[in-house]
Amino acid sequence: MSIDSKEKRPPGLFFDRLYKAVDLVARIALVSLVLLILSEVFLRAIFQSSLGFAEEVSAYIVVVLTVFGGALSFRKGNLFRVHLVIDVISPDAVRRLERLFYVAALVVCLTLAWKMAGFTLSSYERGKIATTVLMTPLWIPQITLPIGFAVLAMFVIEKLFHSLRKDQEPLD
Repeated sequence: MSIDSKEKRPPGLFFDRLYKAVDLVARIALVSLVLLILSEVFLRAIFQSSLGFAEEVSAYIVVVLTVFGGALSFRKGNLFRVHLVIDVISPDAVRRLERLFYVAALVVCLTLAWKMAGFTLSSYERGKIATTVLMTPLWIPQITLPIGFAVLAMFVIEKLFHSLRKDQEPLD
């Protein structure tokens, strides 16, 4: 197997399946958000009426899209990168800097997932509900935060593994 084919080898099956599942949830959330907003606009324009819950549910969907979309963007490598630094340092230094970033990002993601899980559990145990028309139990929308940060942490772990595996390959 040549080095080129090794570099193009697809990531692990677990990470691919996780990506596909999160991508599906994000797509469903986006379509739901668009349909909800279109329905609200239609009802207001034609019938001078409102769904009443559209604003609340839209906010919940936006949170899902934010945390899952961030995780998907990270895995695809579509987030910003500071080339001002990366372009002037050696490839070896870039790898070390990336690993440092991945470890720091992993610590932040796991901490946020843990804290958000505690926050969500607290809302569940106390029976907190939204003071809105739907009276949504708050743990339901809140659960997306620890899940989203955990998914992001998984993709950070994947990137860290790939970075460590690059040590076994020659530098470009």
